[in-house]
Amino acid sequence: MTQEGAVPVAQPGSDGAPQGARRQVEVGQVAVGGAVALLALALAWGGGALPAVAQAGDDGGPRLLPWLCAGVLLLCGLWLVWEAWQGGWRQMPPSSGGRPQITAAVWVVAGLLLPAQLITQAGFVPAAALGYVLAVQGLRRADRQGEGLQARRLAADLGGGVVVAGGVYLLFTRVLGVTLPGGSWPWM
Repeated sequence: MTQEGAVPVAQPGSDGAPQGARRQVEVGQVAVGGAVALLALALAWGGGALPAVAQAGDDGGPRLLPWLCAGVLLLCGLWLVWEAWQGGWRQMPPSSGGRPQITAAVWVVAGLLLPAQLITQAGFVPAAALGYVLAVQGLRRADRQGEGLQARRLAADLGGGVVVAGGVYLLFTRVLGVTLPGGSWPWM
């Protein structure tokens, strides 16, 4: 049984592509996956430059987390390349070909740059929470154009940012023994 308007396709071969059909390689998607894999290698190289001093009772020292992140990022990059070679990211909606979303990009870039400027004065947790809020607002704008700021959603994002940043702060300072700027907060 076929649905009305559906086009019958050839029976797939052993690799999932129709028999006799060439698989289309998405070059742009291969480039994105390759860039993610290269970024992972750069992160691993940067993690290797950290001191390998492990304290008593410490599991791995300061190199552990960058190498774990680099390993996961490398797997993601290789997976993206593999998906692109298999015919592209099939679940991705087609591009609208419209104008670039400058407002969303400005929010995300601000979420990267402002915390870097404020981290020494404000401390890690407030700066990272601010970065989280700004980046989430930018991603939300990219998804839903024309939506304005909503106080309830902004407060929820700020609360989520504080929880995530606080957890990262505790992980780095208590587990990994890495000193992060506490700012003017007396308990940090």
